[in-house]
Amino acid sequence: MSDPRYKPKSFSAEPEAFGKAVKMRWHPMLAGPTERHHRAAMLQHNYACRIRERLKVEDWTFKRYASEAQIEYDRLVRMLRGEVVMRLEDIALADELLKGVSEWSHRAMRNHAKALEEQREKEARQNRAKR
Repeated sequence: MSDPRYKPKSFSAEPEAFGKAVKMRWHPMLAGPTERHHRAAMLQHNYACRIRERLKVEDWTFKRYASEAQIEYDRLVRMLRGEVVMRLEDIALADELLKGVSEWSHRAMRNHAKALEEQREKEARQNRAKR
């Protein structure tokens, strides 16, 4: 595995918490070429936390996820720790396997839950009206 262009966790004031702690302190963002890497690191941290959360909810181990996703276990662990850069493909794959990782997926899940609740309320009203 080649060295990444940058290590996302290097932008964190708490690199050991990268991808684990929902709230984390960051180094000050500096204007210039590294600003986009800093922002990308913040996004990656957020997605890594979501992936870890979904793995817990689904009761999946990292090894199982790596196997299902057909990615190297080492890359998965390094990506979630912020040692290598996460790709959009990684986020899309996590959404496919775990659901609820990306904003799009979160929104779709909320909309689905809302539609189910509205359907239940409608059915309850109809049942009360029949009595």
